[in-house]
Amino acid sequence: MKLSLKEVAEITNGTLISGNPESVVWDLCIDSRAAKEGDLFVPLLGNNTDGHNYLSSAMKEAAATLCSREGISVPEGKGLIFVKNTEEAMDAIGLYHRKQTKKPVIAVTGSVGKTTTREMIAHVLSSTKKVYQTQGNYNSAIGVPITLSRMEPDSDCFVLECGTDHFNEIAQITDMVNPDIGVVTMIGVAHLEHFLTRENILKEKMDIAKNMGRSDVLFLNGDDTYLSRLEEHGIHPVSQVIYFGHGKNAKARASESKYEDGFMTFTYENGEVVKKVRLSVLGEHNVLNATVSLAIAQYLGVDMEAAVKSLESFSGLRQRLVASEKVTILDDCYNASPDSMKASLNVLMDIPCRGRKIALLGDMYELGPEEERFHEEIGEYAANLKLQELVTVGKLGERIAKGAKNSGATFDVTSFLTKEEAGEYLLGKVSKEDLVLVKASNGLHLNQVVDRLK
Repeated sequence: MKLSLKEVAEITNGTLISGNPESVVWDLCIDSRAAKEGDLFVPLLGNNTDGHNYLSSAMKEAAATLCSREGISVPEGKGLIFVKNTEEAMDAIGLYHRKQTKKPVIAVTGSVGKTTTREMIAHVLSSTKKVYQTQGNYNSAIGVPITLSRMEPDSDCFVLECGTDHFNEIAQITDMVNPDIGVVTMIGVAHLEHFLTRENILKEKMDIAKNMGRSDVLFLNGDDTYLSRLEEHGIHPVSQVIYFGHGKNAKARASESKYEDGFMTFTYENGEVVKKVRLSVLGEHNVLNATVSLAIAQYLGVDMEAAVKSLESFSGLRQRLVASEKVTILDDCYNASPDSMKASLNVLMDIPCRGRKIALLGDMYELGPEEERFHEEIGEYAANLKLQELVTVGKLGERIAKGAKNSGATFDVTSFLTKEEAGEYLLGKVSKEDLVLVKASNGLHLNQVVDRLK
C-alpha cells in the first residue's frame, strides 16, 4: 500500500481536514498499540468500545487517521480524514487495492479446513508461481481490507481466506474480494450459536459467489450433503461449478486413499490427468484439501508434476505430532468443531502406535442451543473407535464423556473440570510409546496441557 492523503480522501469519499495532501501512508492499522510510522489508523466502532478513544495514543506513531466523530484533532503535521463510517472507508481502501490487479484472486471459505486449504492451495501454486496469501488471521470483514491493502502487485495470483461468525459477513468480504475462483470446503456446525441452522450457514458461505460471473469458477466439496444439493436450497450460482471429492459427482476426484509407509497417499483424477499423490500431513480430510488444491493448479495451467511433488513438502500449521520423552502428542488444540473433532479422532486411529491411544477432548464453543447434543455425539462417535482411554475437560466435555458411556464405550472414560487436573492425571498415566490426541476450542487453552506433556 502506498497512498497519499489526497488519494485516501478520494477513495473513501472523505474530507481531508488536516495534513499535507501529498503525504504518504503505507499500511492500515486498527490497533493503537501496534501503530507504527507511516500507518493510517482506522478507529473502528465495536459493541463495547470506540477506537476514537485510542486515537491520541495511535497518533504518537501513525502518520494519519480516519475519523467519523466531530471535534477530533491531531498533532501538527499529522493527517486527519473525516469519513461517514470508518469501517466502510476501510472496505473502500481494500476494494481499491483489489481493483489494481487483473491476476487470479482465489477466495477460500467453509466451516472447517479453510486455513489449511488456503495454505495448501498457495503451497501448490507456489511450485511455479509467485503467490500472495492471507497472513495470520486477517480473514474477517475487518481483516480482509488489511490483507488486500498489503497485496504484492508482482504476484501471479492471490489466495485469500474468508471467515465469518455472523450473518452477511461473507457478503461484505466478497464485495471487496470479488474472487475469480471460489472454494467452499464444507458446511458444518461451527458458529451455530449465531447462524442457528446449517441451511443458514450454507447461504452465508455461498455468498462467496455473489459477485462471480460466468467466466469465474467455484470449487465445491462434492462429498458435503449441503454443497452437493444447492438447488434444493434455492441456490443457483452464475459461475461454473466444479465439484471435488470422492464421489461420482466430483470432476476432480480422489480415489484409493490410504496410509503407505507412514504417509497418506491417494490418486488424483481430473479429465486426462491421473496422478499418484503422497502427503506429508495427516488425515483423510487433507486428501480433500489436496484434491481441490490440485484442481485449482490444473485449472490455472500449473505443471502438474511440480504441483504433485510440492505436496510432499507441505507440512501445514495446525495439526502436528510432538514426540517427547514422556509421550507422543497429536497436538490439534488450535480450535474445534464437531466435524474437525471427528476428523482428528480418525487421524488418531490411523497413526501407528505401539502403546495406547488416548483422546483428551474438551469444550467446543459457539454451537448454540444444541451444544450439549453435539458434544454427546462426539462421545458416541468415540465409543465406536478402538481407543484405550477418553479424558474430557470442561462442563461441556462432561457431555462428551456421557455420550461415550451411554454408547457402551469399552475403554476408560475420565472427566475433569479444569485443564490443570487433566494434565496432572495424564502425566501420571502416559508412557513414551503412547499417543495422545489433544483437541478442544482454543479458548480452553489445552496448549498448556501439551506443554506439560512435552
